[in-house]
Amino acid sequence: LTRLADKIAAAKRGEEALNGSMTVNAWYKEWKATYKDPKGLTPKSLGMYDEKYNGYIKPAVGHMKLQSVRDVHLQRILNGQAGMSRSHVEKLRRVMRELFRRARQSRLIAYDPSEDLQLPEHRQGSHRSLTPEERKVLLTRPDSRFGLYFLTLLYTGLRPGEAAALNWADIDFANNEIHVHAALESGSSRIKAPKSAAGVRDIPIHASLL
Repeated sequence: LTRLADKIAAAKRGEEALNGSMTVNAWYKEWKATYKDPKGLTPKSLGMYDEKYNGYIKPAVGHMKLQSVRDVHLQRILNGQAGMSRSHVEKLRRVMRELFRRARQSRLIAYDPSEDLQLPEHRQGSHRSLTPEERKVLLTRPDSRFGLYFLTLLYTGLRPGEAAALNWADIDFANNEIHVHAALESGSSRIKAPKSAAGVRDIPIHASLL
């Protein structure tokens, strides 16, 4: 009776025992709170997990017991995204892999159903270099609203976030250099340090940019 009362109380609190009989929804909530939220990921990175889970994984298998999910269930989710971008399907597979791999490592399930998931047919990324014509337009319009920003990207090779984080104090006219030591975080207004030590560097200023 005591165990039953404890289970009823836990159910009322929205809790479930950590085992293979818990739902995928309950495991995702536990997994994210335990293994993702404390890692100091950016809001954008954390949001990616929720977006992929709530939008694609939850509707298909969220109600199922963790131990009942098979590779075919997860592969169907991926196959339903055929024709989408490579970035999207890779991130979706990544969330499933991280979620179920940890469940297997935690001995909640006997095998990992995400282990050999295959990407469906997808679109390649649309990123490309500027054409000579596009580059010419930018170089002939330095007085436009974002002219200096575009010229800085063209002449220095800085990432957009790095250029957006520059202040006049970072422009060393005496030594003809730009001191790079920060970047604007993608999807927010927060300035952060570069991802690696190599991101802190000095770049010579091209004569036309100067």
